[in-house]
Amino acid sequence: MKADNWIIKKELSNPKNKQIANEYLGNLKSLYKKQTIRNHMRTLENFLLDQAKDIELLEPNDLECWLKVQCGTLKPSTYNLNLGILRAFFTYCQDEGYIKRSPIKCFRMHIHKPIPKYLSDYQLALIKFHSSTLSLRDRAIIEFMLSTRCQSIEVSRFNIQDISLQDCRAFVTGKGMTGRVVYFPILVSIIFREYLENRTTNEIALFLGKTGKRITPKAINSIIHRLGKIVGLNETLTASHLRNSVSLEIKPSPGFIRDNFQMSNFH
Repeated sequence: MKADNWIIKKELSNPKNKQIANEYLGNLKSLYKKQTIRNHMRTLENFLLDQAKDIELLEPNDLECWLKVQCGTLKPSTYNLNLGILRAFFTYCQDEGYIKRSPIKCFRMHIHKPIPKYLSDYQLALIKFHSSTLSLRDRAIIEFMLSTRCQSIEVSRFNIQDISLQDCRAFVTGKGMTGRVVYFPILVSIIFREYLENRTTNEIALFLGKTGKRITPKAINSIIHRLGKIVGLNETLTASHLRNSVSLEIKPSPGFIRDNFQMSNFH
């Protein structure tokens, strides 16, 4: 990384603060990517630009006033991001002995959780009806996601060896490489079997892209978007819609019954 890309170049009101800030930014080079360090640099530069006080003399009110003036109109997530950068900087200053205590208090903005996206029964019926006109691969992806609530990245990482067509059971790996067992209806098993019989490659990935390699989450999302346009939805169809909607008339798979309702449970 070029030196000019991560150090503060502007003249600040307090040269000592600039020196400490650039020292902090230099320590980030082995921890973060270039863009992350530049984000830290811009936030610190904006904050320290008019701060004439030495860092050890800054009070919580100084930070609170700056956040209200400079970041008050930002989205809560962006506001909290700037606050997090300042908190990391002052933690570094405290660890290095430049300050006795951090002036950062709890100034975080509350972020309201978005309302989950879901489909109505009618929209879900349209999705299932029109998915039957798709290719075997695309239909298998849609039906599988509807019945298992899997994410795009889990479907992308799906391997042939992870699936049991007889038991209608699959092992999927999600974010953080954590795995879980999911169950799907017999209809999905039939579509999977038909799809695999028509494949002409030995790739271990279950779903393949145009290049013949493992399909990407982005490509899966594109399939979902296109289906939404075919159906004629007023909003963009996403994986969240499929994950949060209850598929119609899904019966327990043989594997689910075998795994969860053993005869010993009834004794």
